[in-house]
Amino acid sequence: ASGRDACDDDDYDDDDDVLLPPEETKEADAKPQSDAAREPSKEAPAETNLAERLEEFEYFLSTLTIPDRKIRPALAGDGLRLGAVATVNLTQGESYFTIAEESTISGDTARSDDPALERVLEKYRSNNGGGGDDGGFKALLVYLLHERFAPDHASEWDPYLNILPAIDDMRDSVPLFLTERQLDALGGSDVRNSILSYRKRAMDLHGVLSSDYETVVATGGPSV
Repeated sequence: ASGRDACDDDDYDDDDDVLLPPEETKEADAKPQSDAAREPSKEAPAETNLAERLEEFEYFLSTLTIPDRKIRPALAGDGLRLGAVATVNLTQGESYFTIAEESTISGDTARSDDPALERVLEKYRSNNGGGGDDGGFKALLVYLLHERFAPDHASEWDPYLNILPAIDDMRDSVPLFLTERQLDALGGSDVRNSILSYRKRAMDLHGVLSSDYETVVATGGPSV
């Protein structure tokens, strides 16, 4: 696999219209190859300085096997939070890192030693729990909910999850969180229709997951 271009806060994935955080790079999805990783902090991201979380994430990256890595994460400034900078001169079209699929988080690679969680993940991996093929999206979402929010669970992915933007980080810059007045100003536009459509899909998905007892228990309980 090769690297991908960074995207702005208000960018959407062209294939499935999923909102992407600006600092989500392929290397951030890499899985540790060593047990020597630093014990991650469970402190809430909002209460932790972003620079400190970035330092923890950089240490996390140093424990991974990422051949030919030519970029590193960095503070972007000007309200943009995080970005990636090149560590060498790059030419157009040049790959800036490679990583094996089994070292990434995906619907296929998200596995758990917790029998209850693994049973739920397998349900969504197998024909989307009876709802047709969704490319493993629900399995991935359930796994990330558990890793990020389940109480008393220290996730190996914490250094990565802790640098992802919280809702408050995106509220003023991501179209998904526009106020009703701001949406009204976009009346009749494709942007407004896309935002409303995305919100409806998110609410429908929340309804599906939150109404499934096994899913609620496996991800940490009603508070999640």
